[in-house]
Amino acid sequence: MNYDDIYFELSNSSTIQGRFPNDDEFMEKIKTELSNDYARVLLLKMEENETKNIPVDICEVSIEHIMPQTLTEEWKNYLGGYESSDEIHTKYLQCIGNLTPVSKSYNSKMSNKLYNEKIKSLEEVQFSITNSIPKKHLNWQEEDINKRNEKMSKLAVKSTTSPLERSRPIR
Repeated sequence: MNYDDIYFELSNSSTIQGRFPNDDEFMEKIKTELSNDYARVLLLKMEENETKNIPVDICEVSIEHIMPQTLTEEWKNYLGGYESSDEIHTKYLQCIGNLTPVSKSYNSKMSNKLYNEKIKSLEEVQFSITNSIPKKHLNWQEEDINKRNEKMSKLAVKSTTSPLERSRPIR
């Protein structure tokens, strides 16, 4: 099979579980949950599509959670206290808007620091989808994550190949 054959088969899977999501379904899914491995591939594809920069070896890239995976006391206060911070953390931790590509050394450098402490490092990162974050977001609250989530999900659709129009029915 060649690429076109595989693309056709994936676009026309005979089962609902095996079908390609449409653009809206894809955007909704990545706005709620994304594995780090898939995020790394997708974000690098988005970066490459936007900037036409020289591709970076994916092994050298890490995913930074702007709102960290483990909330410190400072982060909990920053996000509005225990109850709201837990809700925001659960809802947005693995969304496309909270994830961004960085080199492994920058990821270690930023760790669980508060957003205002990460800004300098984010500005220095070579990836434009990362270094543009501080220019567009003075804070990293729910509204900021949501805003970036919308922008990044649209960019992801633009950067990836959509399925072909279905020509076989789902069984």
